[in-house]
Amino acid sequence: MTPSRRQFLQSAGSAAVAGALISASNPATAYSSQPDMRWEPADDSNYTEASRSPSEIRWIIIHVAEGSYEGTIDWFQNPDANVSAHYVIENDSGGEITKMLNRGDIGWHAGNSDYNDTSIGFEHEGYTDETTFTDALYKSTAETIRYLADKCNIPLYRPSDVAPCNAYDGAGGIIGHRQVPDPDDCGWNDHTDPGSTWEWDKFLNYVQGTKLGVRFDIGEEVVTTAEVNVRSEPDIGDNVIHTNPIGEHGYVKDGYVTEDGYTWWKIEYNNGVTGWSVDRFHASEAI
Repeated sequence: MTPSRRQFLQSAGSAAVAGALISASNPATAYSSQPDMRWEPADDSNYTEASRSPSEIRWIIIHVAEGSYEGTIDWFQNPDANVSAHYVIENDSGGEITKMLNRGDIGWHAGNSDYNDTSIGFEHEGYTDETTFTDALYKSTAETIRYLADKCNIPLYRPSDVAPCNAYDGAGGIIGHRQVPDPDDCGWNDHTDPGSTWEWDKFLNYVQGTKLGVRFDIGEEVVTTAEVNVRSEPDIGDNVIHTNPIGEHGYVKDGYVTEDGYTWWKIEYNNGVTGWSVDRFHASEAI
């Protein structure tokens, strides 16, 4: 990974032994454990030490490193790099994860200071528009994101356009580096990663679907992470009975059902509404 690739990514604006293995946390739900990963802290000159609360983290940003796995880790540990991300994922049959920043710290990866302040960054071994990414890499990233989504109430949703000019608008979600708005004009920035060889449909199927396990248990408390429709039946149709705001709590009563490309749960919300809602706009309150 060459210095010139990332020098400009910092916008103007350790708790464990290096090399140690961070073991998977005990699952509080059907899937929401932190996967095994290495701990290799970035140099402290390459990020902003902070103590962000989970509610301050709104975005997951997907990058391609333009280099090797170990080279990317080494670069983030170089005091001259002026760049960092929270996780680096190896592109091989194992999909090893290296954590380089604590969740509360602010990485320098987005090219937009507000998005740095409100995001978790994932770097992936490889080259934009060239690398074929392995299923193991997609799974490792998806498992980590699913865990973070429950911890931080991030919707498992990817907007199709450039993200909001204001990083604090909307509900947040999962975006590619390409979708981070240019801080000068709010339009598309000049990055292209993760690029044309990143298979968004495959990746989001791991993030949003049931291939990595179901997300909730019957009786589990959940909370809405975005404005979400509640429906009388688990399908997309003329059956909306209520629209819940962000932050509405409830308990899972039935499910899951897969229909119309979505995973559905029947939820009894604390506001008295009971019906079927889409999985990806909820987080567990069990962790």
